[in-house]
This record gives sequence, C-alpha cells and structure tokens, in this order.
Amino acid sequence: MLPKILTLVLIILTMSLTACSSTTMTTTWKDPDSQPLHFQKGDTVIALVMSPNEGVRRPAEDALAKELTSRGIIKGVPAYTIIPTADLRNETQAKAHIEGSGASGVVVMRVVEKSQKVTAPTPVYIGPRHRSFYGGYYGAGWGAAYGPGYLRTDTIYSIETRLYDLKQGKLVWVGQSDTYNPSSVESVIKEIVDEAVKELVQQGLINKS
Repeated sequence: MLPKILTLVLIILTMSLTACSSTTMTTTWKDPDSQPLHFQKGDTVIALVMSPNEGVRRPAEDALAKELTSRGIIKGVPAYTIIPTADLRNETQAKAHIEGSGASGVVVMRVVEKSQKVTAPTPVYIGPRHRSFYGGYYGAGWGAAYGPGYLRTDTIYSIETRLYDLKQGKLVWVGQSDTYNPSSVESVIKEIVDEAVKELVQQGLINKS
C-alpha cells in the first residue's frame, strides 16, 4: 500500500507544479525624461501584438485590448481593426493608419524567446518501514523503486511589452517578463498587464487610481 501512496503523491505533486502559470517582470526601462501619462477617459490605446501568425495575433490583440479597456479609463482597440494586414509590416503605412485613428498610445507585445527548463523535485526520504530483508521489504521494495517520469518540464515564454505615448511622441516604458507554463493567451496577457501596471505606478507614470 505504501508504494502506491508514494507514487500517487509524486504524480499529484508533479501535476500541481506544471499546471499553474506565473508571470514575473525580469527587467524594465523607463525614459527618464517622460512625463506622467495623462490619458483621458475614452482615449484610444492600440493593442499591437507582433506575430506573423494571424491566428495568434488577432486573438492576442483582442485579449490585450479587452484587458486595457477593463482598467476603466482608456479604450483598448486591436491593431488589426486599424491597420490592414497588407500594411502591417510597412512602417510608413502603419504609422499613417495609427495617426489617422487619433489614438493616444500604443501597447506592443512580442515574444522574444521560448525555452524549456527541466528540473527534478527534491527527493524526500521516509524512514525505513521494513527492518528485515525478507518478510515485506524485498517484495515491496520493487514497487517503490525510482522510475523515470517525475521530472518537471517548464515552458517559459519571455515577452517584451512596450508602451508608446503618442501625445509625447515617444517610447516611455519597456518591460520584459517571463511566463511559466501559460494555460491560455488570455491568462498570460492579464498577468503581464497586471505586472506592467504595478511597475508603471511604482515609476510614477500612472496614478494608483
């Protein structure tokens, strides 16, 4: 019975370690000359996700725009509704569409790296249950022997987020974050925006309210 219990505990532990996602901001940069952001209620901020895959980019821009709008002041707008796909990689054309929209800012996200990290949980030793070689240990020991399959593999996405204030006409903030084991695009973007807002508040670019 004990070997079966130990195996079950290890499986549950491994699942719990790989099932959840978490995002941490690893590096940030702020333009030292930037003024606090004063977006007015209803101002448009474009959500742009740099991905060559339209099936990824559009849902991600929708999620980012929704998250920006949920903050209660600005109106997040997906870039694909403003910039035609044919003009997306043409800087001159893209700039004309952005300026023509009257947007006050642009939030840009892009994946800069995807990697995997393999680790083994720290083994836990439980005191001997069987004191004799025969009479219990020999048979049970085979069931409790270590086998492969308990290694943890984390998938890590490093994502760069940039904030451009079009009223000031420049880049005001950049952050790079690592997200472990993302479960969905929506969850990743929410976590990144949450972390970015904390940094923007801390650096005095936006008010706590």
